[in-house]
Amino acid sequence: MIQQCAIILLGVSALALQACGDFELVESRYPALADARADHAVERGYLPSWLPEGTRDIRTIGDLDTGWFAISFIVPQPDNFPSILEANGFRSVPGETPTPPASIRSWEPAPDAVQGLTYRGTHYHNSEPVVLILAPASGVVWYWRE
Repeated sequence: MIQQCAIILLGVSALALQACGDFELVESRYPALADARADHAVERGYLPSWLPEGTRDIRTIGDLDTGWFAISFIVPQPDNFPSILEANGFRSVPGETPTPPASIRSWEPAPDAVQGLTYRGTHYHNSEPVVLILAPASGVVWYWRE
């Protein structure tokens, strides 16, 4: 009887944990774009197809339940990146840069208060609710859809 109660309690606990936690969150890391392509990240929809060759330090996170995702990466030639965005339907949006979600603000590369880096780069939108922030000096891009 005690064994059966323990098994039932274990099952109920597992269900309660599953209801409280977000088990549909998927996170990946790739040192280079070639690694992401080898993992079929573009084909699976985890990365956009327009990332330039030489993109590195790629990190993705997504919620399979809600469709929310975020990506951070470093582009090789930050000065040329806006033209890639514009060629893919993104337009610069004047005004205050939105705050990235907490799940990517803590990622590396992230703002380093000691070095005084800030991420007040250009803010872009395309036809979807997608935002890109580019830190021009470092080539860091944060890209997310809420």
